[in-house]
Amino acid sequence: MSDKIERVVHSAEQSHDRVIGLLERLTEVTRPGAVFGEPTTVGDHTVMTASEVFLAMGYGFGLGGGNGPKEEGASEMHSAVHGGEMPGGYGGGGGGGGSSKGRPVAVVTLGPMGIRVEPVLDLTKVGLAFLMVLGSFFVMMSKMRKA
Repeated sequence: MSDKIERVVHSAEQSHDRVIGLLERLTEVTRPGAVFGEPTTVGDHTVMTASEVFLAMGYGFGLGGGNGPKEEGASEMHSAVHGGEMPGGYGGGGGGGGSSKGRPVAVVTLGPMGIRVEPVLDLTKVGLAFLMVLGSFFVMMSKMRKA
């Protein structure tokens, strides 16, 4: 039995190491260099982007095993084969995952006139906000008509 346990533990350790490697690669995205892009100089002006970075991750593992309960009326053949005990088993499993994303939020310009920060407008969010307001307006008008 200890051979089975060692194989299960070894397999779980390998899975654990793979997941840790994946999570380490995901955390590389959130390094300080990921927030500000490489500066680009054109003439007297230097331009770089500022980004928002998001990271979420998690993982879990488990091992277990044991013998099954002795059943009343188990056949004598079964008891003879398994030494009077029900067969046991061992197993383990685990997994993990994560998500990371980044999006530009501003453009920083350094020039002879000073530093200028221009926000990047996210048209998707503006469009969604507009649709929410419009939907709320129609719902409110519908309720006012019924009243």
